[in-house]
Amino acid sequence: MIVIRKERTTDHNAVREITDFHLIEDLRKSRSFIPELSLVADCDNKVIGYLLFVEVDIGGYKELLLSHIAVHPDFQKQGIARLLINGAHDKARELGYHFAVANGEAVFFKKFGYVPAATYDIDQPVFEKKKGVYMAKYLNFTQLPIFGTPVYPDEYNITGTKSGDTKPAENKIREKNKINVSKEQDENVIKSVKVKMKEVKNMSSATPHNEAEFGMIAGTVIMPGDPLRAKYIAENFLSGAAQFNAVRNMFGYTGLYNGKRVSVMGSGMGMPSMGIYSYELYNNYDVDTIIRVGSAGGLLDDIDLRDVIIAQAACTDSNYVYQYDLPGNYAPIGDFDLICDAAEVARKEKKKVRVGNVVSTDIFYNKYPDVNKKWASMGVLCIEMETAALYMNAAAAQKKALSILTISDHLFKEGELSSKERETGFNDMIKITLELV
Repeated sequence: MIVIRKERTTDHNAVREITDFHLIEDLRKSRSFIPELSLVADCDNKVIGYLLFVEVDIGGYKELLLSHIAVHPDFQKQGIARLLINGAHDKARELGYHFAVANGEAVFFKKFGYVPAATYDIDQPVFEKKKGVYMAKYLNFTQLPIFGTPVYPDEYNITGTKSGDTKPAENKIREKNKINVSKEQDENVIKSVKVKMKEVKNMSSATPHNEAEFGMIAGTVIMPGDPLRAKYIAENFLSGAAQFNAVRNMFGYTGLYNGKRVSVMGSGMGMPSMGIYSYELYNNYDVDTIIRVGSAGGLLDDIDLRDVIIAQAACTDSNYVYQYDLPGNYAPIGDFDLICDAAEVARKEKKKVRVGNVVSTDIFYNKYPDVNKKWASMGVLCIEMETAALYMNAAAAQKKALSILTISDHLFKEGELSSKERETGFNDMIKITLELV
């Protein structure tokens, strides 16, 4: 198993063999060193990669510089650097950092959401200008005026030896050690890394609808239909939220809720759209749980505006199920444990909540309005447009799903929530959902 973890003192010799140990050794003794952001990639107790972020001053704020990233020659081009960077970004957000700069190949850093630093009025230090393109990335939402020229730690010895240089003798020793280590490397470990990283690549890559790299999306994703509601949840309920997708303006963010990592992303309207995004999250990004939070139209007399509905099951007029070639009718249902947990949270919060059957329809403007009375006659609580596809995708992928809905209008009673209220007025449902993470 490949693990991204905090560096230990026992890792120092292994790190020495794959990167610039001279500068790292100095940085470890400096005030700019952040132990939680000195990370190694560990495969079967062998260090195969290293990454270090250090603190730099940018316009008076303590932010981050990607000081080192290196992968052992025998394990390069396997995706190890990607795992290190994504792991470091998550930890940096958890620690409360807002911004990071890096110097290197623009094509490489763009994969992780970095843009030319000049975009944010960040000036490249003079001594770095011959070494690559200066890139920058916002890690967290912030109103801080972060701009200017980063002030590097004294250990970079900017006025003397070039940053990162080591003594010639040390270079020769390190190069010799690299050759010896490479020759003596356990072939089984090399093979193991290649197999494991191939599995990761096959399982996950950017899609035509989602630009996120593997590792950017948490195991649990909250999915409102409206991408602006996803933005609202990220900005108002998550700490350290960072955007991972903007393709087709279907915004996606990952952040922390009560210290737990969670993502939120729009699904769009209707089962075809939900089908695309939930399928890719389950199958391309290894997401385990998707919880839909959406609006619905009430059907029963005792259902009122702003009531919270937990969808135990979802009837549908869609033919979405045909792809599974089943020999009869299929009943899409939510995950039992999630249903029970959501109901318990709602009761503790003293929220009006109903658990039961909903209907997912393909038709918003139905030529036959009496059809909704027929659903109501069977005790169906409300009508919406996405849950059945989500539940079917979850079943097919053997993953978890739940749909929690807020009544925004009623098909047989007066009144409805405005579009603005739909975007911002569903806090009860959102709070219940986040407590399930």
